Amino acid sequence: MARISYNTSTIGGSMVAEAVDHIRKGRDLLNRAVAIANAKSGGGVTPANLESSAEFGVATGEGSTFYTAINNMKTNAATVSDTAIADLDNG
Repeated sequence: MARISYNTSTIGGSMVAEAVDHIRKGRDLLNRAVAIANAKSGGGVTPANLESSAEFGVATGEGSTFYTAINNMKTNAATVSDTAIADLDNG
């Protein structure tokens, strides 16, 4: 596909442009957060380390659930089509 032109000053166009921006930023932030979590937990081997880390401050007993959740979010964010994002990126 090619870049799609739309009016970002309209309600719908503004929503789409903002969503594209959020998806791009969200992917970047999740990649960074997972990299930190991997460093703190030995690549997920000891997710309980996230419970005592200054970077996350996860509640006691929630390290594994937290680690799984942020990795799932990262994986799901990556499934949004790069082509669609590029086609709709007006910024």
